[in-house]
Amino acid sequence: MHWLEETNIEYDYLINLDSDVLFIKPGFELFIEEVMDGYDCMGAHMQIQRSMHDNPQFYPGVTLWNEWHRWQPFFQTNYFVRYFNPAQVYRRPIVRKMLAETNFIQLEQLLATTDTFAMEEMLYATLAMKYGGKCREYPWNYDESLQYVRTVKPISFDEMKAAKIAPHYYWIHPVKRETFNLMSMLSKQMDHKK
Repeated sequence: MHWLEETNIEYDYLINLDSDVLFIKPGFELFIEEVMDGYDCMGAHMQIQRSMHDNPQFYPGVTLWNEWHRWQPFFQTNYFVRYFNPAQVYRRPIVRKMLAETNFIQLEQLLATTDTFAMEEMLYATLAMKYGGKCREYPWNYDESLQYVRTVKPISFDEMKAAKIAPHYYWIHPVKRETFNLMSMLSKQMDHKK
């Protein structure tokens, strides 16, 4: 975020991408324009947690609650927001507000000593909401989305084919390194056969 502002790069949206995200069909930019109308940020599998009891199965949240006594003074909220990391979307105005308002000395000290797992899943979304950002979930049914966007088990070829015809799925995760190029090539071949 700092680098984008320091280099004066023009952009509308900042989108986090993991190396195991595979885009499977065209139209993501138009999709973003449509679903982000009236919103400042969007992510997959959104949660707002106000206590350690809200989702005790969510391991990163458990690790953050274990350090909440340290993080709460930084966030100055009684909650945190979580987005799954792949393809979190932030509009430039909320990015600028986050950069302008965040105490980066305090943040760097916290990050240097934290044991919170996957802090990037909670940090940006919580700051965006704290600074007035209107946040939303990707327009997916959560249970259905786990077929195409999840943490551990790699996406299969059949799941990729199903995601291509499902509305609102322009990317899938995770596609592991050893199959990434093959899946990308097969996805493109499917587009050309239409």
